[in-house]
Parts: sequence; structure tokens; C-alpha cells
Amino acid sequence: MTTNKLVNVFGEICGGNVSPVTGWDPQTAYEYVEFCLRGLEVKSREAFEIWLRNDLRRLFPYGMLLCGLGNFQATGLIAKHLVSIDCPIECGNTIKRCGSLLDNSIISKWLVGREPQLVDTKSAHDPGDCSTSANVHNLGKMASHGMVDVDGRTGTYFFFHRIPDHANERHAKLLKLLIPHLHQAFTRAVQPSADSLAVTRKMRQSLTHRELEVLDLLIKGKSNWEISKISNRSLTTVKHEVSKILSKLSVTTRVQAAARGVDLGLLDFMR
Repeated sequence: MTTNKLVNVFGEICGGNVSPVTGWDPQTAYEYVEFCLRGLEVKSREAFEIWLRNDLRRLFPYGMLLCGLGNFQATGLIAKHLVSIDCPIECGNTIKRCGSLLDNSIISKWLVGREPQLVDTKSAHDPGDCSTSANVHNLGKMASHGMVDVDGRTGTYFFFHRIPDHANERHAKLLKLLIPHLHQAFTRAVQPSADSLAVTRKMRQSLTHRELEVLDLLIKGKSNWEISKISNRSLTTVKHEVSKILSKLSVTTRVQAAARGVDLGLLDFMR
């Protein structure tokens, strides 16, 4: 069936008028279905980014998109995977400095009710938030929403910046329709290969249970002193364990160790 015929079908369904539920005309309704069908074909990170850049923008115009997939905690999202579309270099550098943690008051608020968040970043600047540090890069109005898996911990979150219009209830309703498809496509796009699973298994087996516990605390941003108090071990012992972790992961800093632990999913079985 051609595009014009499909649009005509949607026109007949809607009576040729705007839908009272979505507020869409037949053309927009067709584009939504087309977006969903193309999303089912996403099997790689590259395909996911193309889908976000082209198909998603037709339904939900934006200037910049930042999305993360990982584990939720009270203060944000420990992102195992990050994808950005048209992110300014300065903003991207800020995100890289923050490592894998999207420590964000917006996500914290979202976790309470899990409703789309609509924010004017110029009036909601929080210098401690990596994802809202976009304020200082003049990224304009923002809308965000996410989805949590059935385990209640892992999930995805999407920040849309530089929205052309004032963020309103229409954006919130649209996000509720789009996010389930974005979540599923993101999850498929980053599915690990057999080779990467083998690397993760080998790396995890090289670490002792105690070292994995320390790595978990490193990922959460704890200092050696805090780890010693939490684990009830001496500071000297903790420093020695951290040193062994760095060596086994072939990295030189704590931040690199935390990032590698998240990237390889070494602690997924503990969360």
C-alpha cells in the first residue's frame, strides 16, 4: 500500500479530522505507525542513531538528544550506554567528565511519579547535574521521560533539548507514546555480542567477590575512606584492593575502572 493510500485510510478512520485522543491529523498518525515499524528493524547502535536523527525528529522535533541505558538509583542513572545526537562539543566534554553517572535532579523527580518532565533549562540550572549542565550551553527548553524494566532497576532515560515550541502537555502525551518504542530499540541496539560476553565473563572471573564489591562502590563514587567504613576494613587494605582492581582491568585511574566496570557489565549480576 502506498503512502498516500495509507494516509487516506487514516483519514477515513479519523473522519478526516484531528484525533480527539492524540491531537494528530491522518498524516501524523501514519508517520507514527511508520516510526514504530522502522523501530522494529533497529538492530545496531548505528541504526538506532539514524532512526533517532531522522524518523524520531519528524514526530518529535528537537535540537539535541541525550539518552542513557543502565541502572537507576535514587540520585540518577548509572549509564552503561550513552547515545547523543547533535550534542555540542562543550556539552559532550562535560558529560564525559561526569563519567557514567547521570546524577540528575530531574531523573530523581521522575523516579517518584515516572511522568514526563518539562523544563525550561534557563530557569532550572543546577550546576551539579551533568545532564542539565546543558543549561550553560544554551540548549533551550527540555522535555524528558524514561522507562524502567520489570526488575525495577534497569531502564532508559531520554533528554530532548532545544525543543522548538514551549514544552507543554502535548509533548508529555507524545513522549508517553514514543518512549516504549525508544526503550525497546535502544535495548536491542546495544545487545552484547558473543565475543563481548566472553570478555565480561573472563574479566569477572579474574576479580574476587570482595574486589567486585569494592568496584561496585567505586562506580557509586565512593572514596577509599568511605569504602573502608562501609566494608569495615582498614584504609590500607582498601587501597591495596583498589590497586589490584586497576591492574586486573588494565586501567590507571578509579574513574577508568568504574567506567570499564559499567561498560563490561561486571556488576550486573549484583544489581
